[in-house]
Amino acid sequence: MQLTTPIPVERQSISIDHRSGILLIGSCFTENIGNRLAYHGFNTMANPCGILYNPVSIGQCLEMVATNTPVGEESLVQGNGLWHSWLHHGRFSHPDKATCLQNCNDAIREAHDFLLGADTVILTLGTAFVYELSDGTVAANCHKMPGTMFQKRMATVEELTEYYRKVIGTLKAMRNGIRIIFTVSPIRHWKDGYRQNTLSKATLHLLVDELQRSTDNVFYFPAYEIVMDELRDYRFYDTDLLHPSPTAVEYIWEKFSDAYFDEATKALCQKVAQWRKMSQHRPLFPESAEYKAFAEKLKELEKEISDLGFRI
Repeated sequence: MQLTTPIPVERQSISIDHRSGILLIGSCFTENIGNRLAYHGFNTMANPCGILYNPVSIGQCLEMVATNTPVGEESLVQGNGLWHSWLHHGRFSHPDKATCLQNCNDAIREAHDFLLGADTVILTLGTAFVYELSDGTVAANCHKMPGTMFQKRMATVEELTEYYRKVIGTLKAMRNGIRIIFTVSPIRHWKDGYRQNTLSKATLHLLVDELQRSTDNVFYFPAYEIVMDELRDYRFYDTDLLHPSPTAVEYIWEKFSDAYFDEATKALCQKVAQWRKMSQHRPLFPESAEYKAFAEKLKELEKEISDLGFRI
């Protein structure tokens, strides 16, 4: 008896391993996968502009990082006692204007330096809706500013495709041969309306499909389909009934591993995870024979991981 609709996730033509440098940009789903990559010992950097949802802001972040373009004062706004960047998440906001600007630009420079040695970029698109200011700037975050400052609209497939061809071209000029993996976040933006959310997600899928067909080294991982179809049950959702539960995220991680990791990489992931769990152990009796045996086993595991070329 089959109780789910399995989404086939085949082994991809590209591999990710512990020698890879992986930059992740996008929605909070990016953080879920990025945290698991980091936990299992991969060389990663996630969301240098903070959590982003719309594809224009995600593309702007990637473009700034690729070209090492700093944020100018014209991109800052003051509100609710803080200075904010229209191009960044609220975690960069600060009461001091100069500090806000420096924090934004320090993150961009750090991400640029990381990208120089990276071979993979993972972009997670959340919604096709954008919030535009009167000068045409797309806000990455509205920072609880008055709604009258923005015009909300859904970006079209055509404009997003044209924009991303430009962004990808800039990225490849800076880092030849880099691989780009797109995902569409399974998290529904319910405040947009059920019909509008469906149209928004469809726009993102059409964008990625067009980029895959017309651009080299662009790939797609079906996180959206896995949650919507294979995990079509509210036990796989968090208490808000919109975000995937930890169980669902772990399942998607396993599918991602199957798609992009070879057996050696999976084995190393298991050893690193085992080491992390063991190293967090705090003994009640450090002088006991039992703990000394445990410490010796941990030391052997560290050497085994080191022999595989991985530095803890």
